[in-house]
Amino acid sequence: MRRASEIRLTDEEDHARLKEAAHKALQEFAMTEATNAETDELKKVARIRYGVCYKTDLAWMFDVSERTIDAWDIQPMQKSPGRKNLYDLVDLPSQLR
Repeated sequence: MRRASEIRLTDEEDHARLKEAAHKALQEFAMTEATNAETDELKKVARIRYGVCYKTDLAWMFDVSERTIDAWDIQPMQKSPGRKNLYDLVDLPSQLR
């Protein structure tokens, strides 16, 4: 039976490998974050196209703050304490008049 030979790295080699692994992990994290942001954007667009969305989606769509949406006094389709309220985009024009 052969014995596996032991490979020893110098401190510099060990540090270089650790630095490379950290860089690779950071790149993967950045790619994951970018993918999550893209997915969130697509979800917003899908909700808006479906005609039902959240206040944050309305704020994004009109490029205003959520406080502005509150000031416009747009009423949600349903009010559920502790949950995100849904807004009906079909009813929206009549509420904005």
